[in-house]
Amino acid sequence: MTGALGSRAAALVPALREALSGTDGDTTPALDTDTALAEALWRVTGEADGVVAVLDSVLARAEDPWSRWSVVRAARTTALLGSAGRPLAARLEAALKGPVQAPAAVLALTAVAEPASLDRNALAEAASVYWFTASATSSARLYWESLANFRDKVTAPSGLSVYPRDITRPSRREAELRFTDLRWFEELPHGGHFAALEQPDSLVKQVLGFFRLFR
Repeated sequence: MTGALGSRAAALVPALREALSGTDGDTTPALDTDTALAEALWRVTGEADGVVAVLDSVLARAEDPWSRWSVVRAARTTALLGSAGRPLAARLEAALKGPVQAPAAVLALTAVAEPASLDRNALAEAASVYWFTASATSSARLYWESLANFRDKVTAPSGLSVYPRDITRPSRREAELRFTDLRWFEELPHGGHFAALEQPDSLVKQVLGFFRLFR
């Protein structure tokens, strides 16, 4: 609402800046509030430096997998800055690795980055994975099907690869409480919730390693 007033809300700028959470708030409400405040400051003042600093802080703090929608919101706000948001290009390029953030990151990059610096093939690939295959719904079906039985015991021979940036990272002892015939357990040095996209070579080695146990 404040942003919609434009320069007429100039008297509120000190209050908007004071409301920022700084560098400590990494919860979704804190991140999203800072993004909304950054957009309001941009619409009211048109001054990029402070707004870019806020959005850079939001994107830096939104490292948790649960914060990916905060990255989407920050990317959309970054797109409003046009070329003034160019210092955030590296943050946006990093967001291309996450399927949820990729479309917003692509749009923001095309709005802020130097045209000659854009890897258009990478942008098209990131934006197209789910759009052109119409697979967004089916890719999320696993979550819908598994939530009701998320803690049921699994008695079939099982393998578990734990990536350090995943949402849950059980110890072997904890995993064995659910997977009663755990044949394969490894903790990997890199990767997160979307291991097939982030660390494809590593994931292939994990799958092959597990199934070789049964040859």
